[in-house]
Amino acid sequence: MAKYCDLEINLNGSWQTCGKVKLLATESAGVSAPTSFEYAPSFLDQNEDLWGRHDRSAVSVRYPVSYELFNSPEWCPFLLDMIPSGAARRAWETRLALPNTPSSDWQLLCQGAGNPPGNVRVRTPDSEVPPVAHPGFNKSEIIKRQEEFIDYAYRAGAPVSGSSGAGGDAPKYLLRESQNGKWHSDGALPDSETKNFWIVKFPRGNRSKTDCLILKAEASYYQVAAAFGIDVYGPLEWKEDCLFIPRFDRVKMGNKTLYQGFESLYAAAGIAQFGANMSHEVLVEAIHKYSSNPEADVIEYVKRDVLNVALGSTDNHARNTALLKLPDGTIRLAPLYDFAPMFLDPSGIRRSSRWQVEEGIGFPDWHKVLAHLIQKKILSAHSIKELKSLAVKVRKLPELLTKFKTPAAVTEACVDRIATVERMLK
Repeated sequence: MAKYCDLEINLNGSWQTCGKVKLLATESAGVSAPTSFEYAPSFLDQNEDLWGRHDRSAVSVRYPVSYELFNSPEWCPFLLDMIPSGAARRAWETRLALPNTPSSDWQLLCQGAGNPPGNVRVRTPDSEVPPVAHPGFNKSEIIKRQEEFIDYAYRAGAPVSGSSGAGGDAPKYLLRESQNGKWHSDGALPDSETKNFWIVKFPRGNRSKTDCLILKAEASYYQVAAAFGIDVYGPLEWKEDCLFIPRFDRVKMGNKTLYQGFESLYAAAGIAQFGANMSHEVLVEAIHKYSSNPEADVIEYVKRDVLNVALGSTDNHARNTALLKLPDGTIRLAPLYDFAPMFLDPSGIRRSSRWQVEEGIGFPDWHKVLAHLIQKKILSAHSIKELKSLAVKVRKLPELLTKFKTPAAVTEACVDRIATVERMLK
């Protein structure tokens, strides 16, 4: 296995080599091994207008386009957004006959990161292979086969490279819908023939009644979030234990496909660990540093935290929130994603990110949070009005849950949480 991998970036509808990552220790150390990254001289020479930029033109907001050699005591943080994780990792380990240990991390990056979210990828052997023509599948086949769909597609002769690149513990596939309504794995259909880009998600765990209930509620939760005033991209569609989620990192503009940059708050904050428990303050500082509209995005982040607590979306680790790097050069908080009533999960998913300044058992004192952010000059004093207005919105959450047909069992389980959050906001 080579000790380096080449990265490619999509800026104008085509992929071009942009740089090289080098592993500076043995593979056995996993993501804890030191690495370096440098932009390719050919990329720099051909794109002098991009020098110094840390937006969509760069592999990371932390690594602006330059001749600098970026050294890291562990993996470059943005690489952890690209390596398959959760159910996708397990699928790749099976495909490559790798053990579920850190020693597999480097091989998973080199061979399984050819189709991550965003506009940066690892150039893998599959990247060089043109898609094999295949008629595609009907939506009903996805719903019927569910987790077995990719194996089913493979047996039917369809290319499936890149289809399981989405992270998270629930099985997810990256799929494309063609102009004629057929469905293909993400690496198997050219942009020119693609109508829509999707993530298709199935229940996590052992598909228990609760697992299915949580997934079903996720679709209505997004509608509730939109009505609450949160930035949501959608809508989502739930059908027979399948959740169809439109992707916001791939956007059709006429006949062109725009690949938007995508970087988790873990990566933006320089955290090269899986499952690290990070304070909200650290993540807010990353938003404040890199967002093109930091005040608006930090307020949005706080509002999302209020809604997460009120509706029990406890899986709030920093890879479930990201920065979106847009074609116009701006960087904004990405639309809401992975928002669901995870407090119902029997495995007991707790809040990974908490406020250091003041947080009880799952219920922060947001007044002290805002006072702290104002004192740090991250927010201005007028943001207090935003917080006070949230109490009225929180009070209406049970009505919104009913309006958008959230399963009654979920709504009933949220009532006490909502009342507590409303009281704390007053």
